[in-house]
Amino acid sequence: MEWLFFVWIIIQTGVVFPANVGDIIITEFFYEKSSGNFAEYIELFNNTDSLIEIHGWKVHVDDKVFEIDGACDDGVATLDEVYTDEYACTDAGYVWKPFSINSNDYAVILSDNGKLVREDGTIYCTPSYLDYSSFCDTPMDNLFWSFKTFSNYDLSNTSGTIKILDNSSASNVIDVVAYNMEEEFPVGDDVLGRAAVFIIDPTSVGNASEKNDHGENWRSSKHPSSEYLWNSSCDDCIECHDDCDVEGGEGESACHDDCGVCGDDNPCSDFGSPMSSNFITPTIWIDAKSNSNTDSCSYSYTDSLMICYPHSDGKP
Repeated sequence: MEWLFFVWIIIQTGVVFPANVGDIIITEFFYEKSSGNFAEYIELFNNTDSLIEIHGWKVHVDDKVFEIDGACDDGVATLDEVYTDEYACTDAGYVWKPFSINSNDYAVILSDNGKLVREDGTIYCTPSYLDYSSFCDTPMDNLFWSFKTFSNYDLSNTSGTIKILDNSSASNVIDVVAYNMEEEFPVGDDVLGRAAVFIIDPTSVGNASEKNDHGENWRSSKHPSSEYLWNSSCDDCIECHDDCDVEGGEGESACHDDCGVCGDDNPCSDFGSPMSSNFITPTIWIDAKSNSNTDSCSYSYTDSLMICYPHSDGKP
């Protein structure tokens, strides 16, 4: 009975146990969109075996600080939040929705324009705030947005620092990433319209919060996302491609010069993969060649494949 009483005391007094460093990992940030009206974002990964409620946690984007709070589901779409407090919300008979991240799953913190756009025009946004619902086609539980989050101007295109702090009294820093393009963080020069992605699986190492401090563990995304980052900047070119693919097609000569404008180097969507992994699994080959009288073998640690070749007689 004593432990039940202890649990009751914790619930009633609202004691908050601090999270550990590395429980939440920053795994992607989209900070220099090429065009369009979609949100920039910060992606977080829950690196634990349990759901983590991050209600009351704070995010620092350089000098901009905002709190990840819950939202009151009062069933009314309005630009004004009537119940911004959990107790006021529940006392009024409504449902309070704390923001949380499932075990080994992602959440994305959106900039204040709060939406991601698919190629067909579908707009994704957060379900926690109905005040944006008139602009929302598909709400997603792992998106967080409010008017108080960072703007696209807060997330610098050249260098900056992103911090995640828990809601304990000590406000522990759970993860921090400081990027700087001049110092090859992330690695790669072509960053316009490309998110920076952490390429190591946090569950595969014990110090992911240290690994993501180093620029060599980040890359500019190689995945054009027509699912979330469609910028519609080359719709005309796509129509041109359709016409030019047909030899002698109608209008071929009129649009042929523009057909090379779009493609892998200039897609109609920016590069990034919010809410999905970008981890790279390296393949390591070891060639063992001692002399011409023995076999040579190559071993891949990725697929456990051993390939052996007969030895050479020394003649071509």
